[in-house]
Amino acid sequence: DAFSGTQRPSHEDAVHKLVGRLKSGGVWPKLGAFWVMAADIAANGLIDWIQPSTNDLTTTGSPVFTAFSGYAGDGSTTLLTSTLDASAISTFLESDGHMAVYNTNGDAGGTFSDLSIGLDRGDYLIRARSSGDKLNARFGNNSTGSPSGSVDTTAARCVIASRSSSSVVETSFDGRYVYGGSITQSETFAPTGKVYVLGRLFGSGPAEVSSRRVGAASIGGALTKQNMSIYRNSILEYLTNVAG
Repeated sequence: DAFSGTQRPSHEDAVHKLVGRLKSGGVWPKLGAFWVMAADIAANGLIDWIQPSTNDLTTTGSPVFTAFSGYAGDGSTTLLTSTLDASAISTFLESDGHMAVYNTNGDAGGTFSDLSIGLDRGDYLIRARSSGDKLNARFGNNSTGSPSGSVDTTAARCVIASRSSSSVVETSFDGRYVYGGSITQSETFAPTGKVYVLGRLFGSGPAEVSSRRVGAASIGGALTKQNMSIYRNSILEYLTNVAG
């Protein structure tokens, strides 16, 4: 048990149920790192459930923690950072990988983009809110016009991007499969770079920092359509259980 303090029984039960749901649904073996920020105390919201202590997050700036809801960025300087490099995640490959984020406060405004999870290179990221309130999932490509969904994400909660082959990026919005886009650009990049949540470090400082509150995030192997649905529903059940 990597958690600090004494968990109340309902929280401990919710944790066990979430892990059980992800295992029975075939999602757990695909997770290279899995953070549930919607914890009882701030320290527990930074723990990687796959490799505790090794891939735990740390705060940059002062993201605001809300018990059983998660960490919120300020849209400017706050990040959740890790020492984890994507190249060290055995399940996360150029043609077989996913990134996912579960926002717990919906839309919090912003005029450019709310980046929820990404690498410091900029060619692997999810923008949960991009230009025109559209989902932008970038997987192995850093040119403009990278594969993006056409779904409005103004009130997005769970957003997943999964690359299941050398040419296809699939996306899910709140448990619903919404987009399967072909990669037509010529350049692709192997997944390397530090993993960040709520934004990323780029150049001289934080870039594309989110103003949303993130309750969970993960990175790992490609997820099927069924996996995506199970992922979203399992976290939703967890959030409902801990709220009680």
